Amino acid sequence: MSGKRITALIISSIFILSLTACGEKEEINSPADNTTESVEQIVTQDITEENIIENKSDETNAEVSTDEIETAENLTKEAVDDISEWTFAQIADFYKSAATKTHKGAKSERNITLTSIDVNNGQYENVFEFITPIMAKILARNSTEVDGITGGFTKLSETDIKNAKAYKSGKNTVIEMTMKNQVAGPREDMNEGTVGHAMAVVGDIGVVVDQLKEYGLPMEISDEDTSIHYSNARLKVTVDPNGKIVSGTWSYTVDIRLNNYKVFGKDVQNTSVVMVNTITLL
Repeated sequence: MSGKRITALIISSIFILSLTACGEKEEINSPADNTTESVEQIVTQDITEENIIENKSDETNAEVSTDEIETAENLTKEAVDDISEWTFAQIADFYKSAATKTHKGAKSERNITLTSIDVNNGQYENVFEFITPIMAKILARNSTEVDGITGGFTKLSETDIKNAKAYKSGKNTVIEMTMKNQVAGPREDMNEGTVGHAMAVVGDIGVVVDQLKEYGLPMEISDEDTSIHYSNARLKVTVDPNGKIVSGTWSYTVDIRLNNYKVFGKDVQNTSVVMVNTITLL
């Protein structure tokens, strides 16, 4: 396998595994002192969500207090009748009340789609075609069930929102929101930020990079040259007359970027892996 393919395979694996492990807490197996496995074996066998990721953040929020539930119920009762005139603040409050009331016992499914891989500004045009089958196998195993309502919704505010609307569908209320774009570093809380408040984001990929180094992969990556870009973050939920979310979809595009790093002693100017993360209420 050529050096450029190895580089792209490892880096894209880091990013995809960091996203698929979002919110999960798994024990990390200690790497063997003397490993002789090939890079392909490491990526496709050893580096899986079961044995490499120990994410410090939890995709679900902390236990919702009794006061928060009572506040949520009051907000639902006091919502104005003409919902088409609601401000962003009113829509955010209504959504928070519904999410709070629904959080306990809610189940969702998360799916991830790989969109593109770019190394050195398209220098390796055949990389995406080569890597896609391997990444597809990893992603196929990672349609995962998520507990609770996603994101740090208790911190959601009108300043997080780019656009929003509320309308009636029969007796139910539908809320649609588009969040402002978010740029984060590699070591962030997945429930923070304009997107993180609405739906849990990637979080701490720095942990993944650190653990890959422990496995003996010769990587030189600095936090300063790593960034995560979130865009097209949208949610749509339907809330019943009792103030509970009965259906919902949350999605965003994530572009994880590395600049000026080394793998196997070779310089790489930049790498970008773009994925779409979608969460659907079950």
